[in-house]
This record gives sequence, C-alpha cells and structure tokens, in this order.
Amino acid sequence: FVGRDALRRVHGTGPTKRLHGFFVDGKRIPRQGHEVHRVGTESACGVVTSGTFSPTFERGLCMAYVRGAVGGALEVAIGKAKLPLVPTELPFYKRPRTKARA
Repeated sequence: FVGRDALRRVHGTGPTKRLHGFFVDGKRIPRQGHEVHRVGTESACGVVTSGTFSPTFERGLCMAYVRGAVGGALEVAIGKAKLPLVPTELPFYKRPRTKARA
C-alpha cells in the first residue's frame, strides 16, 4: 500500500502488536484497558480494546492488541481474577450470503 515504506522507516520491519479476537471462558466480561497476559507471567503482552457479552454466542468476547504471536495460552486480568482467552477469527460473525433477487 502507499504508506508501507514510511511505516517501515518508523517501526522497522513490521508492527509490534496486532489486533486479535478472543472468546472469554467465564462469566466476567473483559473491558477496555484490561491487560492480556501469557499464562504464568505477570507482565502484560497486550491490552483489551473492547469487550462485551454476545447474545449470539452466549459468552463474552473481546478484541485486544497483543505483542508477538498469539500461540500459547493467554488470559485476561479482570480485577484479581485471570480468565482464559480462546483466540478466534475476526470478524466474530459473518452473515450468510443470500441469493441475489432476479
């Protein structure tokens, strides 16, 4: 794209964090600003940008910027609790295509 060279000059080889979608195991809902951690670490590897309860999926979901690969177990810190995150594709829901009317 047009700004690729300028971004590489500023950030080096590529972005250090990427936006990912997650389902949340548990009843609590992650909100903007909650920290994302790799399981077993105390330092944050990401931050939630938005989260809510989805009536369609009947569980919580969120989007978060995460540094590095999403491989490995991740969890979100909500207060003193840490809830497991399950990575999923974005967008969360794709409406089925309907046949065009003639």
